[in-house]
Amino acid sequence: MRHFLVLLLLLSNMALGQSLYLSGKVMEVGSQKPLQYVNVTIPGTTIGTATDSLGRFSIDIDGFQNKKLRFSIIGHQTRNLNIADLLSPVNVYMLLSSTALNEFIVRPDENPAWALLRKVHKNADANNPLKYRTFKADFYAKTKMHITDIERNPEKPKKDSTKKGYMNLLMLENIGGFYAKNGQQKEVVKHTISNLPKMFPVNLVFINSLNPLGFYEPYYRFRPTFSSSSGNKPVFERNYVNPIKPGVFNQYDFQLTDTLITGQDSTFLVKFQPNQGKALDALKGYLKINSDGYALSYIEAQPADTIQALQFKITQAYSKAGDKWYPTTRKIDLDYPYEDKGRTAMLRMDFSTYFSNISDNIPNGEVYFDGTTRQIGNTAHEISKKEFDEIRPKELNEKEKTTYAKWSFDNKPKLKKTVEIMEWPYKLIAPTGPVMLMFDQFGINYHEKLRLGLGIQNNLTKNPRIGLRASAGYGFGDKSWKYRTSASFHITKDRYNKVTVYKRKDISPPGQQTYLGHNYLSPSARYIYFNRDGYLVDQFVKTGVAVYTRPVRWTWIRFYAENDDKKALNYQIDENTSTETNYRTYGFMLRFAPRESYVRQGIFETLGNRNYPVININAQKSFDRNGNSSFIKADFGITQQFRWKKIGTDILTLSAGYATGQIPYSYLFNNQGVERKLFGGNTNSFEAGDLTQYAYDQSITLNWIHSFGKNIFRLKTKWSQPEIAIGHRFAWSRLTTETSSSEIDLKDFSNGNFEANLYLYNLVRLKVFGVYFGLGAKTAYNYSQDFIGTRRFVVRPTFSLALF
Repeated sequence: MRHFLVLLLLLSNMALGQSLYLSGKVMEVGSQKPLQYVNVTIPGTTIGTATDSLGRFSIDIDGFQNKKLRFSIIGHQTRNLNIADLLSPVNVYMLLSSTALNEFIVRPDENPAWALLRKVHKNADANNPLKYRTFKADFYAKTKMHITDIERNPEKPKKDSTKKGYMNLLMLENIGGFYAKNGQQKEVVKHTISNLPKMFPVNLVFINSLNPLGFYEPYYRFRPTFSSSSGNKPVFERNYVNPIKPGVFNQYDFQLTDTLITGQDSTFLVKFQPNQGKALDALKGYLKINSDGYALSYIEAQPADTIQALQFKITQAYSKAGDKWYPTTRKIDLDYPYEDKGRTAMLRMDFSTYFSNISDNIPNGEVYFDGTTRQIGNTAHEISKKEFDEIRPKELNEKEKTTYAKWSFDNKPKLKKTVEIMEWPYKLIAPTGPVMLMFDQFGINYHEKLRLGLGIQNNLTKNPRIGLRASAGYGFGDKSWKYRTSASFHITKDRYNKVTVYKRKDISPPGQQTYLGHNYLSPSARYIYFNRDGYLVDQFVKTGVAVYTRPVRWTWIRFYAENDDKKALNYQIDENTSTETNYRTYGFMLRFAPRESYVRQGIFETLGNRNYPVININAQKSFDRNGNSSFIKADFGITQQFRWKKIGTDILTLSAGYATGQIPYSYLFNNQGVERKLFGGNTNSFEAGDLTQYAYDQSITLNWIHSFGKNIFRLKTKWSQPEIAIGHRFAWSRLTTETSSSEIDLKDFSNGNFEANLYLYNLVRLKVFGVYFGLGAKTAYNYSQDFIGTRRFVVRPTFSLALF
């Protein structure tokens, strides 16, 4: 009897632990045809399922007997039945909907969400705001940074318990105008306010390119750092396969979960997540698709990879005005975990932008597009908090108000005075007066040791037609001055079409080619690399005139004529040749960079977005001013990115050069022996070997890096998230010019230079002060027939912030 009672008790416990399921079959009224893909849900809960090919379903109703069960599918009337009235097995019949859309066709035995997405693909160009010719809007943007979900070590309680669980760090608000024209975008900030002092350029640091308008691109590109997307840092970028990209039905699982009918239109709610077993950078979330043009009216998406360190959630909302769908809201929330000595917290950043007063007409002269995506007005910082409170279109919540209150210096006169003194340098460089300071003469390299300098230029934001610049710097290692002066007349206010006269004195390694750079408002400091194990250096003085033009969008061309005087500083060409050369050069430089954009605050600018391909072309003809010799020289470089749904990203860089004539040594090509970066970063140069002795007048170079990311395999541990990249470098060159040097025995790559690379990022993730860092390694093996150096095989460590 005792054993029987124990068995009875166990069986009763098992029965109590079981869920209550309702099963049945869904069919069409009249035809009795089983309906597949019917959504069976309990409204107000996350419980739901879908019918199979025979119309069958089974759903857990335990605890929900007093609720309703909803049956919904496109083309049929939605039914809501009381669960208490249903007994298994139940047959549910659905009527054809009289509001079914004639042009909406669902193929037999097919997921109805697929038919919806095909309509979205078909109408993407008409509904994508990036494809509109013009539109403008008022905008209000809010950026917040705070630490939340704080759980402190119970052994070390905080004295001030009022701060427990939440800490305010940053509050930034902008009000202004948003403009879009033929794919170009620009925010003109008229008023800005922050809890931080004005000396902090928060509008430069916290940019809006993480959540671009329009969710119609094939990939959602997430790059949370300022590093450009190139082969040298594949770990800092992710290209998530867009769930509405054509051809992803076998990679994503789509569920049409609801249909809302409002007047003549219907809104379809489609949930998405990657199919199980698919190794790809994927998103999960849901879409709202409106039957009026089959446009996306709402998007919410986040990474499907829950182990990824930096999590995000993007939100976009659109509404129709006239015959187009325009953005009304875009948000992105970033979460980064913190764990240290029993303490845990979440560093959170929220970017929100709200649009209003949308119009498809931009009056002439209201804005000009110069590649800048955000421009801070000259007087944007002058508004007071009280004045901003009166024009703010959305009310702040209590935590946001607390951020301003806690960072206020009104009741701290000494601290307020200190901050005002610290803001004084910012006032000097802020573009409010007729002259601005430049900082293009700072640098550290092995030859100069340290270069310090300063410059001035006129305020281009007040007088965009004229540009006057002058700067000078002193190198403490070589004990010499360098300078740069120029005067420009800008035919167009965006500075892409202008005439410039210039004179410049500086140093550089011989044979290094430069391409046409970015159209920055103020020039940045030039970084020069010299190898401490041995290097050559030239001093040059260039005096000339240049004409810049932008004949088509994304293309910039520079025509120039200049006198180029060079002097070898630490080597001699040969015993009978002077260390100085004097040439007159005529040439042009071309740069093509699609959709490249900048963020500007005052005179400070940063590259906000880079796309591909990037193409550079140089050509020149030079004449010896002291003789009858001349030479022709041309080179180009192309960098392209290829993104794949399953295997990651390729970065391919192809470059070539050709020169003919009587070419001095300092004008020959030598672009391979350049910088090897610290902490595992790499350039397009070769990693192994000594390349100082190489020079050539004909060359071709191919650099390829493929980043698999985590598409090969994904470990389910936060301590190791390996990301693999492979690469290969090839160079061929030939030296046909009869040039000799008493310092070095010149060589070329006539037999080819070959190097294979393997990159292993985040092999081990370490927690340092509560933040994860990834340790890995990069390797290179040079298997060329002709090799100069001590090691063909090199291994260098990599160290980076673990974001993914």
